[in-house]
Formats: sequence, C-alpha cells, structure tokens
Amino acid sequence: MEKVQRKLSGWKAKTLSFAGRATLVQAVTSTIPNYNMQTAILPKSICKDIDKINRDFLWGDTIDKKKTHLVKWEKVCRPKKFGGLGLRTCENNNLASIAKIGWNLVSKKESLWTNVLKQKYKIPVNPNNWKSKGLASHIWRGGFKTKSFFQKGIKWNVGNGENISLWSDWWTGKMRLQERLGSDDLNFSDCKVKEIISPSGGWDEGKISRLFPINIQHNILSTPLPMGARLEDTPT
Repeated sequence: MEKVQRKLSGWKAKTLSFAGRATLVQAVTSTIPNYNMQTAILPKSICKDIDKINRDFLWGDTIDKKKTHLVKWEKVCRPKKFGGLGLRTCENNNLASIAKIGWNLVSKKESLWTNVLKQKYKIPVNPNNWKSKGLASHIWRGGFKTKSFFQKGIKWNVGNGENISLWSDWWTGKMRLQERLGSDDLNFSDCKVKEIISPSGGWDEGKISRLFPINIQHNILSTPLPMGARLEDTPT
C-alpha cells in the first residue's frame, strides 16, 4: 500500500487537474486489484484501504500534506446521472466481479470451468436451490455469496417449468409474482411453473384462472411456451 501511495504522490507533483486524477483513479488505481477481485471476496479492511488511497489521491493528498475532502466518497462513487463521478467503491467493484462467476454458472452451460464446478459441487440450474459448501473453493463460495445480486436480473424463458419457482423467480411480466402481488404466499412458495402447464404442453387455463387475478392471468397466458418437445428452462 505504501508503494502505491508514494507513486500517487509522484503523480500529484506533476500538478494533475482534478479531472485528471479522477481519470487515473478510474483507469489505473481502481483496476490494480481486479485480478484478485475476479476470483475471491477481499476482506473489508483491504477494500477500505484501497478506497482511502483512491480518495486521498482524488482530493490531492500526499504522504506529507492532507487536504480537505469536499464531498463524501459515497457521493463521488454515484453514477454520473445521479451527480457522482461514476467511480466505484472497492467493495462494490469486488462484488460485481464475483457476481459474474455466479451468472456464468447459470448462463454458460457448455463452458468447461462451469461444467467442472457443477459436477464437483452438484450445483442445480436455479440459484434458488444452491446450497453452501463449507470446504468448497473460493470461486464457488464467492459465486454463492453473491447470488442475491445477480438473481434479481435473471428472467427465465419457460421450457418444461421444472426449475422455475412460480412465486419467487421472474418468468412472466416485468417482475416476480412475489413482488407484483405484494406478499409471501405460503401456498405458492414451493410451487414450480410446471404445475400450471397442462399435460398437452399448453398453459392450464382453468388452474390459472382459479389461482390468479385477471391481470396476472393475461401475463401468464401471453408468455410463450416451446412447441413440440419440452425444452429446459433457460435464463436471459
């Protein structure tokens, strides 16, 4: 850390503008730990140290002289459209990198490394069914810990409906049924989408009309199902 601080102090001596320092933080100092961030969750103490180095450099601090930080680091790290500089905190950058592992486990079915992990740890298709493995590799532990982040963006294409939760997965409309209906319905919590698909391969309209309000019925019935052979459920 001290070597990085001395290097940054040297850049400051060249009278960089605030915009120039912001660019260096985004393109250089924030990316130095990227390699480790892609495979492991860094300790919070390390993330705080990295943020401090970036924060001090941005406001013109050196080892010998401190300056006033005019805006909180949290505000500086907001997206530009919300008044920030578009920088990332180390912890958020780390979580985003690790969450890619989990997303790739869901989406890259034919990748060699995902197949190895799935076979070794018996990883189900749907992250809702993932279970923690105490002695697992840091790659799998990282993917598991960040599933709550990438899960929110997964919309499932319905195939046979065996791997999609009727209630807590997003598969019809613009959000999960759990969010649309506004409560945790215990009657639906363990149900799969396959339970409202008829044996002939179409939607079971009678069951759907009994279970859901009219607006939800329209969404479900307009959700396409595969023709012919039953395909597996796939994420998008």
